[in-house]
Amino acid sequence: MISKSQYYRLWNSLLKYSKKTTEEIGKKLTFYSLRHFGITRKLYKKTPHYTVAKYAGTSVHFIERHYEHLDVLLLKHDVINESAEWEQEDF
Repeated sequence: MISKSQYYRLWNSLLKYSKKTTEEIGKKLTFYSLRHFGITRKLYKKTPHYTVAKYAGTSVHFIERHYEHLDVLLLKHDVINESAEWEQEDF
């Protein structure tokens, strides 16, 4: 098992290796940023909330509370795509 200090040492090495500065990125990236990114990507791929929560070691309630805005974005995207498909069909 890797200790918290080892995680952060590896994380900081990765950031240094990327040669991206906080100014270039627009915010300070933390190890938590990587967790947030992973959860976000899974939700964008429409992975069920239960599965995402299990991978992230958290509850479905946490995922729904903190990432609800992604559900709204995905729903909006789906509606726009469906509407474009309807316009292309001949009735």
